[in-house]
Amino acid sequence: KCDVEALFMTVPSVDITKLSERLQTTRDLLLEMTSISEVLEKDWLLSKDQLARALDQNQHQTQTFLGECGALQSMNEVHMNSHIPRIEELFNKLERFTKHCIDCKNAMSRCVHSQMKSIAVLQNRISVTRNKLSAYKEVARNIEDACAHLNLVHDIPVAYSNCLKEVIRRRKFADVFSGHAQKFAENMSSLRQKEEVARHNFEKKYEGLLPQELLFALKLHLAPPICEVHVSPSDDLAEIQESDLNPL
Repeated sequence: KCDVEALFMTVPSVDITKLSERLQTTRDLLLEMTSISEVLEKDWLLSKDQLARALDQNQHQTQTFLGECGALQSMNEVHMNSHIPRIEELFNKLERFTKHCIDCKNAMSRCVHSQMKSIAVLQNRISVTRNKLSAYKEVARNIEDACAHLNLVHDIPVAYSNCLKEVIRRRKFADVFSGHAQKFAENMSSLRQKEEVARHNFEKKYEGLLPQELLFALKLHLAPPICEVHVSPSDDLAEIQESDLNPL
């Protein structure tokens, strides 16, 4: 990762901004050179035309011919003193800038070649690292499978604590259940006693009026049903108190 970031942070071998600014300046110089060349070419054609007319029309007029030559000489002095030195200066600047552009191109080509080599090296390292990562993942899965029983060991204290809590909960349920069963037995006993009184009053009222055989035949001599409530003992549960859970 650091190598990739360093690759992105590589300083350019050529300052493109400054090169663009110089290119714009050189473009202006080229336009100026083109303009001067056009002026020189125009003056050369004009001078050639004037000289041809002078030779054709004034072959025996030396004075006129010399006047034409004098005018051409003044134009020549302007060219030699101004245009030619300037166009040579511009040519030298353009030549130097062309050489600078070639040097920049070569520097950028070397930089691109170097960057491509660095990228190839990083791609190879990434490929090797990817293969190693796959192997590491496989090893990690094997280790996880081999140590899976450790998770069970880790959960043993929690499971043991929950078992103790379950014992306490069941003992509380047994107490509540026994209390409800006792109340139910008391209610059924009270109900039976009331039934016994009612039957005793009935028998006392009608025992002399009806024969005993009829009462037996109608089973009116039987006692009220008995309800027996039995709760299985909870003594087999361990004696666990909530205070025993604190150390866990």
